[in-house]
Amino acid sequence: MSNRKKVLIAVVAALALLAGSGVIWAQMGPRFGPFGMHRGQRMLQFATDYLDLTASQQAEAKALWQTTHQANQNAITQLKQAAEQAREAVKAGKSDAELQQIANSIGPLVSQIAANDLKSMSKFYAALTPDQRAKLDRLHENMRARFMERHHPQAPQSAK
Repeated sequence: MSNRKKVLIAVVAALALLAGSGVIWAQMGPRFGPFGMHRGQRMLQFATDYLDLTASQQAEAKALWQTTHQANQNAITQLKQAAEQAREAVKAGKSDAELQQIANSIGPLVSQIAANDLKSMSKFYAALTPDQRAKLDRLHENMRARFMERHHPQAPQSAK
């Protein structure tokens, strides 16, 4: 597998995790996560510290994340409503066809959020220096490896 493909897979996996965590935070109510800091602020602070971002890179990242957050707001609101509808449908014992219809309404919303996040990440990645990109690529690869270790451990070898 080419390095470019590996990087793309790692970025997509990381973004999927970020998008999912964003939806979870959105469903929890206030836009503040652990330690009282907004999720976007924590991400920007981490990126600034980890990648040693310049002031202009920080400003660009902040603008990208704010734009993405605004672009995702409508979909997140609709996703919350669909999640509530799904919970109620399960409790009411709705038919498989009705449950499928709810699931079909959720898919495009998740896709829209993921697309917005991918576009933002692509722009952010393009603004990084080659050294910053390499460091971010290593981080994504490490995250992917830890995820695989936790969620897809190799089967134990049988004794011969």
